Amino acid sequence: MRNINLLIAAVGFALVSLLYPQWPPSVTESYGDQLIMGMVRNRPLKLVPYQVYSTDQKQLIHFVFGTGLLQKPGKMASPPPLIDRYVRDAGQSDRVWRIVLRRNVIFQDGTDLRNQDVKFTFEFLKRFGGYVLNRRLNFQSIQQIDLDGDLEVRFVLDRPNPRFFEEFNDVAILSSRYYREAMTRGMEVFEEKTPMGLGPFAVESISPERIQLKFHRHYFAGRPFINNIQVRLYDSEQAMVDALVNGELDYLELQDRRLAEQLHQLMGKKILVFTIPRPEKKLFFILLNLRGFPFQQRGVREAIQLAINREGLVERFKGTGQKLANTLFAEGDPVYYRPLFRGSYNPSRALDLLTQAGWHIDSQKGVLVKNGRPFSFKLYFSQFSTLEESIARLVKIYLGELNINVQPVPIPEGEKLDHVQNNDFQAMILTYSYDPNYPLEAAEQFYFDVLKGDLSNPNYTNSRLDRLFNAVYQRPELREELFHRFQFYIKRDRPAIFLFFDQRIIVVLSSRFHNVRSVFKQDGHFFYRLNPIENWYVPKELQKYNF
Repeated sequence: MRNINLLIAAVGFALVSLLYPQWPPSVTESYGDQLIMGMVRNRPLKLVPYQVYSTDQKQLIHFVFGTGLLQKPGKMASPPPLIDRYVRDAGQSDRVWRIVLRRNVIFQDGTDLRNQDVKFTFEFLKRFGGYVLNRRLNFQSIQQIDLDGDLEVRFVLDRPNPRFFEEFNDVAILSSRYYREAMTRGMEVFEEKTPMGLGPFAVESISPERIQLKFHRHYFAGRPFINNIQVRLYDSEQAMVDALVNGELDYLELQDRRLAEQLHQLMGKKILVFTIPRPEKKLFFILLNLRGFPFQQRGVREAIQLAINREGLVERFKGTGQKLANTLFAEGDPVYYRPLFRGSYNPSRALDLLTQAGWHIDSQKGVLVKNGRPFSFKLYFSQFSTLEESIARLVKIYLGELNINVQPVPIPEGEKLDHVQNNDFQAMILTYSYDPNYPLEAAEQFYFDVLKGDLSNPNYTNSRLDRLFNAVYQRPELREELFHRFQFYIKRDRPAIFLFFDQRIIVVLSSRFHNVRSVFKQDGHFFYRLNPIENWYVPKELQKYNF
């Protein structure tokens, strides 16, 4: 099995090299220009490589710190790995892994990558931990790290792990010289020092409004063609779109297909609009406040879900890869518990449940009431998000058919988390992104950080799930039971209404940039994937910025 895994890795590395051809003179003469990217600011964007809470932050960390010893294809095709080769000794078990690093890999401060930097990185993570989205960077299984010469590293594990090399993915390698204080002071060092790593672009300046990056002259995969990347942070999607229309942006990502189509009609050949597969799972759902009116009763929450035509939502937004969501995991995932889920849109059954819970139609006012109080609630959504506004409007229409008054309320994206943590909401449209390769951590994070919310006064809690999550890391045989119980209790108690998974990213990019995408085929389907950012270029005659 181990030989097969190493063969797969070797083939993958060889395929990656195809993305780094020998450029013709017409391309090599095209160094220069600047890429201006837009991102929506939902919390302070920190470049801490081991505390990654958003996909935007993950992308910027890749630009600056690099992708680690190796990187699986994601939104962008993988750059070449930092590993030159694996070394396997006769009789060596899956407890011992030896790698040899590439030569001539240089940090942005001009120093060479050495095996002591790899050892420093993994010893730092053993001491302080970290996370990338829902994935915990837990390397406690590394019993010993030995060095030979300046490029060979030998990992000794406490137990065999035939897939250990996959854990190198997304783990940025630190300079042991530049970050030596981190071993005693921890993560705070990353906020005090200018971020510095092995990525294709180095940090020039950081402010609350923008991040300025400059090309890494000695980047091991070749000097990037683009001189600079400027990341501008906006309070809303609409502000970002306005900047694109005004010629102030080159790149942004959208959620709403109809908005992308409108932009394409407006700007024509000035932009490219295309979709790429989303490497993470991105779930849209409605979080309900179980502590306040009107969602204290389980039957009421079930009625709300039955009254929303979630299949209709997916049909409405199809074209960018939406897929119906019944729970945290998508149908077809290994941990998805299929027997629990069947058709759910049933407004007649919803009305029966509401009647059983004491609600009735006020014949004079034409609204659903209980004890003289109308069934009315505020549904928060992200201000200026056309997709979330469309969802809120459709929910209002569906529930209006049962005489329930839904009040869609736009709020700034950056304020959502505070409302959830303080239980200051009735219902809220939210998204949750996670790495599907780590479903246990995704379930744990979603339960404790999203569904519970305020730790002192949790929105939703379940003592059985608490016990299972506390026990599963000591007793791995409980994993399957935990996944089943998690999905069972969330379906029964309905603290959230799951809407759909957004499986595609809509990319909008200035057409002056070339070599930005390649066509791939998987499972009989063709799709685009972004080329590594260092391979993008602008022909001299189209360049907009001179430096």
